[in-house]
Amino acid sequence: MVNWIVIENTEEVQRISEKVALKLEKIGPVMFSVGRFINKNVRKMLSAYTEICKGMQKEFAGHVAAGKERRDTIFFNAPHLVIAYADTRNMVAHDACITALTHLELAAHSYGIGTCWSGVLGVYSNLTPSFAKELGIPKNNEIVGALMIGYPDVEYRSIPMREKPRVIWK
Repeated sequence: MVNWIVIENTEEVQRISEKVALKLEKIGPVMFSVGRFINKNVRKMLSAYTEICKGMQKEFAGHVAAGKERRDTIFFNAPHLVIAYADTRNMVAHDACITALTHLELAAHSYGIGTCWSGVLGVYSNLTPSFAKELGIPKNNEIVGALMIGYPDVEYRSIPMREKPRVIWK
C-alpha cells in the first residue's frame, strides 16, 4: 500500500530543505570515504558504483556551497512536496510507491503542473531516521520517494538529451 504526505506549506518545504543541506554539510565529505561508511546501503553502492558515488559527493558539496549562498538546490524553491512512503515489511510496496509517484508525475503534467523527483530527500531520510518520525510516518515504514510540485517557470518543447540506453536484444 502506498501512503502519502503532502506538504503544502512553502515555508515548511524550505525548512526541510535547510535541514537537508545542513546534514549534507556534516556527512557529505565523508559519506563515500573508505572506512567511514554511513550504512549498509552506502557500502553496497560504493562497492558497485564507485564513479557514481564520487559524482554524488561532488553534488553534495555543490548543495552545501549553494546553501551558504542562500540558494536552494535541494528543492529549488518548490512550493510543495509530495512524499510517498510504505511499510518495509511489504515486499511490493517500494515498487508500488515508485509506480504511484510516476503516475502522479504524468498526471500533474497534463494539468500544467511541474514536478521533479527529489533523490536527495531519500538520502536524507535514510541517514536521519528521526525525519520519518517527525513527519508522522509509522514504525516499520520508510520514505520511498518524493516529488517537488509547482507551476513551472518555463515550458520545454522537447526532452533533454539522454545517454543511449543499454538494451540486450535476444
